[in-house]
Amino acid sequence: MGKSNFFEALFTYKEDSKQSPKENFFTEVLSFLLNKDKVLLEKYLMFIFSNSFSCDEISKINTQIGGTGIYDLIIEFRNGKRFIFEHKIDSTEKKDQINRYLKNKNDVVVYITTDNYDKEDIKKKYNSDSDRFYSLTWNEIYSKVFKLHRPESDTYDIYKEFLDYYKDYFNIFENFDLKSVNEVWNKNYSLSESMNKFLKKLLKNERDVSFNNW
Repeated sequence: MGKSNFFEALFTYKEDSKQSPKENFFTEVLSFLLNKDKVLLEKYLMFIFSNSFSCDEISKINTQIGGTGIYDLIIEFRNGKRFIFEHKIDSTEKKDQINRYLKNKNDVVVYITTDNYDKEDIKKKYNSDSDRFYSLTWNEIYSKVFKLHRPESDTYDIYKEFLDYYKDYFNIFENFDLKSVNEVWNKNYSLSESMNKFLKKLLKNERDVSFNNW
């Protein structure tokens, strides 16, 4: 249903001085899995739209297709309906991007972001198109779809690697682990000295932890 060669598609996003291709790379891997695993595809669509779809209704799944913009991922149906996916990873909507995507009345737009605030803001912005616009976070999709899915043997290994990459990339904690939280914060943010001390006390289970000393 998708591009002819998965590895050729990935190669087009090799890193260079002009781009860091993580967003596109992730989209290609996701597209590959949705093309290979019909059960996963049906679960994915069921979660997003709260409606069941049969893979027999779908004509193709593609990535980076031009139209009223460059669509990250697009699922096309035999009846002409199209689901356009806009994937955001550490970025937000470009100027009038979703408005352009909604111009075709046969198209439904799905906006997936890492940021829950971005998800809610953009949902309010396009509230009048609520029947054709859906906003979600990558964390929601992981916990409600990918984490629960059990792939067939022919895609099991790559799916497991995909889940590990997914969790690591989006800093998903399946169990609340203070040590892991501390590591992520130290990697991504400059913590004040008092905040660092506070986290260290939590990790050591010290009893004299106080929120008043930040």
